[in-house]
Amino acid sequence: MTETIFHSTDQQDFLRRTAEKRAGVLQWAPGIEFVCRKESLGWGLALNIRRQAQRPELFSETLKRRFEDVESYEGYYICLDSQRTFVVWHELQGDYRCEQIQALLLQLLSLAGLKH
Repeated sequence: MTETIFHSTDQQDFLRRTAEKRAGVLQWAPGIEFVCRKESLGWGLALNIRRQAQRPELFSETLKRRFEDVESYEGYYICLDSQRTFVVWHELQGDYRCEQIQALLLQLLSLAGLKH
């Protein structure tokens, strides 16, 4: 079974779809996107940064921020996938309102050292 992922062009649409736990993608910048989908661990929201959009030291700087401020970034996971896409992921447990999802997007960007 293949999952259909909707590509949003509007942030409010993406927030609404995410609140409804419907798979979707929102491009934030070239090579950088937010993804909401069901993973093996459950529904999650991820910031994906493709290899060509990664800056030097992205992984180490993000890890440093994550562990210097453990309380603020509790529940955020950092990895490289098989295509070397840098991923910051947060599980979506329970119900979320659009405002809460917006705050998660900002936290994902902040953890990766990106400004909105």
